[in-house]
Amino acid sequence: MKDLKKIIKDFAKRPNKEMMLMIDGKWGVGKTYFLKNLNSKEFGKEKIIFISLKGIKTLEDINRRVIAEIWKIGKKINLFSKVAQNAIQAGTGGVINISLTDLVSVGFDWKKLNNFIIIFDDFERISCENISYPDVLFEIHNTYVEDKNASVIIVANEKEIFVNLAKAEGTMDDQKQNFDEIRYRQAKEKTIERVVTFSRYLRDFFQEYIKARYSKIAPDAQEFLSKNKIVSQILQQEDISNLRTYNRFFDLFVQIYEATVAQSAIPSHKMRFLNEILVCLRDNVLHAPLKQENPSEDIPSLEYVNLPTAYVRIEMFPSIKQLIVSGFLNIDELKKDLNRRSKAYRFDSSVSKDLNVIRRWFMTSHAQDSKSFANVIKKSNKFTTYDLFLETMRALSWFFKSGMIEEELYRQYKEALLNNFEKFLLKSKDLNLSISGMNIEQEFIDTLEKCKQVKIQEQLHTYEHILFVKNQLIEDASFAEFVKKNPKLVLEMYTKNASKVAEVTNLYAHTKFLVGCLRHSHDLAHIQPSPWIELASKIIDHLTDPAAAAVAQMMLDEVITEQSPSYDVLNNKLKIQKDILLKRNNPRKK
Repeated sequence: MKDLKKIIKDFAKRPNKEMMLMIDGKWGVGKTYFLKNLNSKEFGKEKIIFISLKGIKTLEDINRRVIAEIWKIGKKINLFSKVAQNAIQAGTGGVINISLTDLVSVGFDWKKLNNFIIIFDDFERISCENISYPDVLFEIHNTYVEDKNASVIIVANEKEIFVNLAKAEGTMDDQKQNFDEIRYRQAKEKTIERVVTFSRYLRDFFQEYIKARYSKIAPDAQEFLSKNKIVSQILQQEDISNLRTYNRFFDLFVQIYEATVAQSAIPSHKMRFLNEILVCLRDNVLHAPLKQENPSEDIPSLEYVNLPTAYVRIEMFPSIKQLIVSGFLNIDELKKDLNRRSKAYRFDSSVSKDLNVIRRWFMTSHAQDSKSFANVIKKSNKFTTYDLFLETMRALSWFFKSGMIEEELYRQYKEALLNNFEKFLLKSKDLNLSISGMNIEQEFIDTLEKCKQVKIQEQLHTYEHILFVKNQLIEDASFAEFVKKNPKLVLEMYTKNASKVAEVTNLYAHTKFLVGCLRHSHDLAHIQPSPWIELASKIIDHLTDPAAAAVAQMMLDEVITEQSPSYDVLNNKLKIQKDILLKRNNPRKK
């Protein structure tokens, strides 16, 4: 921001000040950070005073904040002097109420303000209930520019000023709103000589940012961030301009870095682990995954497959997932993640040479290709990521289509890879995966879908045991998500256990949950016969209490439209069952 520094320098060196300078920019772009790190000597001034206007409610608040800041940096004042004692008024809760005259009386020379730069930040955040933006502009201008000839800079997000003016519509009509905006523009015209738009990216000052923000961390951590290629790629992405977002990103990473370097592991493994953590944080904190081209359908993209972090997912790092969600880093869990990934790195190193060969099979000799394919297939039972299987299968397919391998051997390799792929999937905790955009054999797509169904059935069985054997409700949000993704299976499970669902102590809670999750489920619309109708019918059959019958009526009304032919049938069935139950439970009939 050399241009902005030059503008401030030219503005500050003028002997006679008539107006103020405004720096405008979006929240989070680094205005405050930039200005707080200016060196007053660079502008030929003694001091730079930085004042936040956030939350001020009276014009006197402005002077109090300025005085408090000057008191801190100016001439040493005897706090026990008579003036200071008089200034601290009783019953104010310890608030110091000092006027400009009080400060002069204890020896401060106001002429020194001519040698100060006063920066008023957060202008858009004043409390607009009692004072207005024009009031504040005129107060600061009259007090510090006209009277004291100080160099004054107003820092604001002007877009938010106009938003705040528009929000005041509670008792204002459009004409009054327009008047407030016009009044603000007129005040600005009389007090502000120039508005400079502030916009810059972290890459422009990254080295000084790291040194300033993380001055207390180990030099090797600073060096890691300063020279890391992933960090460099992140900084080039212009859709991230909020410095606070970067602050959180780097704060989390530094916390992980310091905890990781203390763990026992091979140094190269630590570095690779930290690179993968950077990718996790990039994707889940900055929400800015690097844009990669899809691999070519004809030739595997070397740039794509050789990225060391191309296949990193947050699910691989439970400790990082917990940190992002809760803000708490579990060191023991982090150690487990590091050990788990170290095993993966050891495996990768044992097959990395062969993997690199099959990735470039069209660039190496046939003998070397054949040997590498054989070794990789043999070790595929120890593959640690889903993508390694797909990558290997894709390369194998092209190797075969190019006539480099006999069909029988190709089938053997594919079968071995497919079997290991299925074993890997069945051990995986997360099967929220898909195969798309890749030239892959149909058998792999079918295997993935089959394993997903196996996992779904396993989850369904677990939920069924909790609900209808242990007779406990499931309040976990993951269960609600499971119900939404598998509505037919869940309703079939409830239908199978209709006798327990229909119990008066259970029916309301189960009905409320199912209706809330599935009332608008589009996946159920085209299923015939309707699983809702089957469930409702079974519940009616098992009703034993009139109160439960009333709840069943609620289910009918919520999920089965009155236009449905089944509605009248079920409704009549329910009325008959309710009458039977009422007569059975009526003491006078006994």
